[in-house]
Amino acid sequence: MQLKTSYSDIWKIALPVILGGVSQTIINVTDTLFLGRVSETALGASAVGGVFFFVLYMIGLGFTQGMQILIARKAGEKKEEEIGPLFTQGAYLIAFLSLFLLLFLVFFADHLMKLIIHDPKILEALLQFIHYRTPGLVFTLLILQFRAFFIGIGVTRPISWNMAVMAIINIVFNAILVFGKWGFPAMGIAGSALASSIAECCGALVFLYYIAKNKPMQMYGLLRFRPLQMDLIKRLTKLSMPIVFQNFSALAGWLVFFLVIEKTGERNLAVSNILRSLLFILMTPVWGFFAAANTMVSNVIGQGKSNDVMALVKKVCALSFSISMLLSLMHLLFPRFIISCFTDDPSLIEYAIGPLYLICAASVLFSVGGIFLAAVSGTGSTQASMFIEFISMMCYLSYIYFIYTRATASIEFYWTTEAFYWLFIGTLSFLYLRSAKWKGKTI
Repeated sequence: MQLKTSYSDIWKIALPVILGGVSQTIINVTDTLFLGRVSETALGASAVGGVFFFVLYMIGLGFTQGMQILIARKAGEKKEEEIGPLFTQGAYLIAFLSLFLLLFLVFFADHLMKLIIHDPKILEALLQFIHYRTPGLVFTLLILQFRAFFIGIGVTRPISWNMAVMAIINIVFNAILVFGKWGFPAMGIAGSALASSIAECCGALVFLYYIAKNKPMQMYGLLRFRPLQMDLIKRLTKLSMPIVFQNFSALAGWLVFFLVIEKTGERNLAVSNILRSLLFILMTPVWGFFAAANTMVSNVIGQGKSNDVMALVKKVCALSFSISMLLSLMHLLFPRFIISCFTDDPSLIEYAIGPLYLICAASVLFSVGGIFLAAVSGTGSTQASMFIEFISMMCYLSYIYFIYTRATASIEFYWTTEAFYWLFIGTLSFLYLRSAKWKGKTI
């Protein structure tokens, strides 16, 4: 399927992904809403645990994004017959990754957490979270595999259905398992983690059902067994590994940020978990445009229209920036009401208002900088996007260290790091796109 570059066509790709992202954000926010009424310890532990699993999620996303870029390129070149084999070989990579990550979680995760968490109450809650969250990881990676396929071919509506089911299942089981309803025991943070795992299992089944029952999907032969094709495995790995390292670098840096916050006190960590959920809300629409830029740039290059790329990226940025500004304005006008959705502690609400203004600024910078970075990956220059991420992360970590060495640094000072980070990434990505070094690159 060859994609056009009008605003309406950008919306056709982005909107279902945004709706799917809204559902994913509901899942993340639901966990925080329930745990915010359990204890500050549970809230703080879920912050570290959530970021830890998001790091693993982003590793899987890196592998599937490489497949997504290749599928979009084949769709632009009208080589649909090559998409099915790409999907199958990508599935083999994801299966291997699932096994590796599960073994890591079972044998090493507990020891790692004991090394880096010094608060015994938070550590105990965090280990419960990891234990019940681990089974869902396999289904998460399977969902990413199908998501990459649908975005790559420009058919994104099933993503909305998938995430809607996951959001509903997660809310229901959080209500049942966290506080103990309908005869179930009150599991607290463990119940929230288990609810997420159950939701992810149901989400994977939705995709499998759609592909099995939808006749147009059967032309790709996604559920057909194919032998290993090492040439395709190597191409996928070559394209995906820089994105894996890029994503791992970004989320590992965020994990470091939360570990530093944990050392400044339980209250700062609890507030930062609320801010993390609010930042996810603000960033949700941008992820839809991020996916649109990534796929459409690759598709347009596959059509032989490299000169149209910058015009396309500017249109995506304009839409992303407008939506981000609107959401940020809503947060700035009603900060206490929004924060009170996550906690009923008046002092915690007041404490979170200052850094809320900063994450609004960061989300606006992300709405442009993130799109530029997605476009760099969409050109197939994944090594360049990895290099941009690495340089930005080194500056980000240096900035965090600078703040941490100032004993009097406020929570607001810590959250300036997000705006600094996306400003740096956006600038480097724009300069690379403008250089046109990506033109003529084959993948």
